[in-house]
Amino acid sequence: MDEGRHSMGYSLRNISFSYGDQKIFSNLSLSLESGQFHGVLGPNGSGKTTLLDLLAGHLHPREGCILFENQNIDEFSRRDMARKTALVPQDFRVDFPFTVFQVVMMGRYPHVGRFSGPSRADLDLVERAMIAAGVKVFAHRHVTELSGGERQRVVFARALAQNAGVLILDEATSSLDVKHSLSLMRLVAEKVRNSIVTAIAVMQDINLAARYCHTLLFLNNGGIAAHGPVAEVLTEDVIREVFEVDAKVYFDKEINCRQVMFL
Repeated sequence: MDEGRHSMGYSLRNISFSYGDQKIFSNLSLSLESGQFHGVLGPNGSGKTTLLDLLAGHLHPREGCILFENQNIDEFSRRDMARKTALVPQDFRVDFPFTVFQVVMMGRYPHVGRFSGPSRADLDLVERAMIAAGVKVFAHRHVTELSGGERQRVVFARALAQNAGVLILDEATSSLDVKHSLSLMRLVAEKVRNSIVTAIAVMQDINLAARYCHTLLFLNNGGIAAHGPVAEVLTEDVIREVFEVDAKVYFDKEINCRQVMFL
């Protein structure tokens, strides 16, 4: 799944976005450097999922512009964006009884010609993605029969099979147990470290984000509360401002990173 791919970055310039009368972002400017693992944190309703949908090209800002690979994101077709960015959504529902293999194969559709079937290389990518996500053992089961956590791993495998330069994760570990959460995060971190992907992940678990991400972006009240390297922005003041809770931030020598204990 590496194919020597270069990572990609984003620049958001004075973007505003609303759902009807509900303003989500106003005059937001932000850069997300390529080749990094970016964690996005914030309370419910702070615009985390909306931000990911803007980055994936599923939504478009009302004002301002988003540059992707130094090009206005609006200039890319949906198929182009599907080749370059892979999104693992928070809530994946399939009512039709596709098999696990069929769902993961959907990740190859942006790359397969309209009138041609998948190639040997496509099938290899799908198999490697299923193995990496730990879902190959039930490749022929229907996704409708799987648990929420199993289904989430299938969607993650589909994103891996897409072989995109940007991996966008919307609370991808929320329905996973501890073992599979750590496994998924390690896998993403490894891909970032090997310059295969740029990862942008909305996360609820601050400690998991601090352990694996390079930068943290805290959203609150339609704007950026803090953004920068973990060691600089993961502070007690930021947590109090963003989440309205008291916490102790300390350095954990065992895992060599900052962690948070809520008081």
